[in-house]
Amino acid sequence: MYSELRFLEQGGDMGRRIREHDWSANPLGAPDSWPQTLRFALGICLGSEMPTAIYWGPELRLFYNDAWAPIPAERHPGALGQRGQDVWPEIWDVVGPQFAQVIATGQGFATYDQRLDMERDGVPRETYWNYSFTPIRDEFGQVCGILNQGNETTATVLAQRERRAEIERLHELFQQAPGAVALLEGPDHVFALANPAYHELTGRHDLLGKTVADAIPEIIDQGFVD
Repeated sequence: MYSELRFLEQGGDMGRRIREHDWSANPLGAPDSWPQTLRFALGICLGSEMPTAIYWGPELRLFYNDAWAPIPAERHPGALGQRGQDVWPEIWDVVGPQFAQVIATGQGFATYDQRLDMERDGVPRETYWNYSFTPIRDEFGQVCGILNQGNETTATVLAQRERRAEIERLHELFQQAPGAVALLEGPDHVFALANPAYHELTGRHDLLGKTVADAIPEIIDQGFVD
């Protein structure tokens, strides 16, 4: 039997867990009875440095490598060999149709900054992910599983959201400033921004994109522009 499990030898902690797992009550059966396609796919999965998982068979039972293990958080290592919809009940309304699409069409799928409201420590949390689903085919060309690779982008998405919110707050302050304020760019003093008070002061509402000399030529003689 040992020689039958050589595809798990270089699989790190998850390779060991798969070898030592009690598969007797699992519909997949013992590892030495698994089809060659699954063994080959698992060899790739376990040897990858990228977070990688395999959802296998009609029930999409889950395998994953060491890099992917932090993703299910407290569901690890219990997620091993379980049905995808049992591992991810709170996000199955999103990922379930994506799996179904790959199985039905045989075409891969990728998404970026996909929102998934996942439970962590028993609390629903807003998370974001880049991930792909790639069909795994058996010797007859039928889709028998799905290779999943991806990474979390929550920190990046939330940081970008905060930056946008800060820009919007600053823009609102600029627009509401009681004094006349304008932002000029470059050596030609091109109007990049002007608040309503500035428009009222100058009597001009078409300043943006124009140089001071073109927009308000009368101030040149007053020495405001070199």
